[in-house]
Amino acid sequence: MGQAFSGPNAFKFFGFTPAATAVLQKDPALLVALVLVLLGMTALSLLA
Repeated sequence: MGQAFSGPNAFKFFGFTPAATAVLQKDPALLVALVLVLLGMTALSLLA
């Protein structure tokens, strides 16, 4: 399992650009922040 999410192709399945993938590999916490922001925006739009 650890091998699937390591190396240069760790985030390739998202289909991001190579630059975005490099940023995610440098700091994976940004992916968590992105998901939380998207969930928050979705929740706010459902409340409106």
